[in-house]
Amino acid sequence: MTLRAYNGTNGEDGDLTDDSRSPGLVIFEVSFLVAIIAVSVSGNLLVLACLVVDRKLRTVSNMFVANLAVADVYITGLLMPFVVTSVIVNEWIFGEPYCKIHGFIQTILYTGSFYTHAVIAVNRFCLIAYPSRYSTVFSRRNSIVILTVLWASCAAYAMPQVIAGRGVDVIYIAEIYNCLFDGSSNLTYLYVTAVLAYGLPTVVIIASYAGIYHTVRQAGRGWPLARR
Repeated sequence: MTLRAYNGTNGEDGDLTDDSRSPGLVIFEVSFLVAIIAVSVSGNLLVLACLVVDRKLRTVSNMFVANLAVADVYITGLLMPFVVTSVIVNEWIFGEPYCKIHGFIQTILYTGSFYTHAVIAVNRFCLIAYPSRYSTVFSRRNSIVILTVLWASCAAYAMPQVIAGRGVDVIYIAEIYNCLFDGSSNLTYLYVTAVLAYGLPTVVIIASYAGIYHTVRQAGRGWPLARR
């Protein structure tokens, strides 16, 4: 079926069937994406394998690392192959229903991955700045609750994309060969996305690592690395 596609070059919606790309460009784009998929999937599977094999690595902190690795495997191993196919044929051939599902799942995984980075940053900050309270705050039970709330929040945030009548459109965007939320369809949702999905975790990450830097600096020569 033919999908409504957005071409950012001319700012118009329409059926994009003209393929003026050179074969060399297509080969380069496909090769680049396949390389990303191979490196990401193999690297993250290696991380997960290490966590499974070595019991000493099964710490609370590494629960969040494993969570991030799983999300990245899903993104690159299960979602990006559809993008690669779209690059090859220069259109979305998987149907409009799956285009919306693809965008929905992608939103959950990308947001979950970004929020996991933020949680890891807070985890590191608590470990360094408040070591006596770390085990209480980041107990195994609390960490499972944090991850559950994290993914439930990401799913709730993405839900308007698949609920009819919410005015949040997911369309195939030809320039990036992917199905994503159309920001022009709902500006409120776009602003919420900018603040909650990207702005908030970015602030948390910056604040956490700034706190780590401040704590280490305050410790001064009490830290082994400061004497080197």
